[in-house]
Amino acid sequence: MNDAIPVLSLVVALLAVFFGPLISLLINRRQIHLSRAVANKQIIAPMRQAWINRLREMIGKLCTEIFLYGHYPVASRNPQPTVKEILHLHEEIKLTLNPSEQSHKDLEIAISDMISAISNDPVSQEKTDKGPSKGATTHSANSQDGME
Repeated sequence: MNDAIPVLSLVVALLAVFFGPLISLLINRRQIHLSRAVANKQIIAPMRQAWINRLREMIGKLCTEIFLYGHYPVASRNPQPTVKEILHLHEEIKLTLNPSEQSHKDLEIAISDMISAISNDPVSQEKTDKGPSKGATTHSANSQDGME
């Protein structure tokens, strides 16, 4: 029995020598992984929020430009949104969207439909082709009356 105690002490010491560093390695790897995850969240979250704010701003500006373009005669617009400005905003928005996400695809379709609505409107076509016409002015006056 007296001989077993030194042997058991030796076995425990050997196990501690081999398993101690392995356990430390696993704990350190986990801590590094968690630290990276926290750092990524702290970096990505502000960038994502800035992207969301910029997208909201562009969509708001596009909706305003389309509304002004479609409802007011060219002569009364101040400042006058142009087709070029509207299309430029549309392309900027498309570049910020993720084409693999369905909600982004739906947004792109809705924006395209808004642009198509003003470009297919015969009165809007007259505005872009020939400038303001009597029909455009009458249509815009009627639109303003209907909004009040």
